[in-house]
Amino acid sequence: MLSRNLDLLVQCNLSSPISSDFRINDFQSAGEDGEKMLMYDQPEYDPFWAAVQELDTVVYMHPRIPPPHLQKELYDDRVALSMAALQFGVDLQRHTLGLCVNGVFDRFPGVKFIIGHMGEMIPAHLWRIDVLSPSEIVRLTNSTGP
Repeated sequence: MLSRNLDLLVQCNLSSPISSDFRINDFQSAGEDGEKMLMYDQPEYDPFWAAVQELDTVVYMHPRIPPPHLQKELYDDRVALSMAALQFGVDLQRHTLGLCVNGVFDRFPGVKFIIGHMGEMIPAHLWRIDVLSPSEIVRLTNSTGP
């Protein structure tokens, strides 16, 4: 099913009269209730990234509202922080950094990737991101706890 969806995504974007660039949401919804979040930083999306690189096109990732269970748990009691105020930046930053630490740009160095809204909080957090060296990230990722 995922491979068919990727094929359709590529076909739809190539047939667009406006542009062959890709505009994707922060995550894709899956599951019977649409509550599962699929992230583009996982290996099953490598065919998509390979196509993006081969087509020499640009991917623009845009934030989206969270699935209902996360909206309820995280933002129903703090509505002012949902969407543009906080949630969009936090979610897109997590996904974008996931692309980095999960090796998408290493496997597909020709990919051109854009996030909007002044970098969705990443520029403000660069000092935090730079604190961890790649070996420290691996150590924390493989850690079983304190």
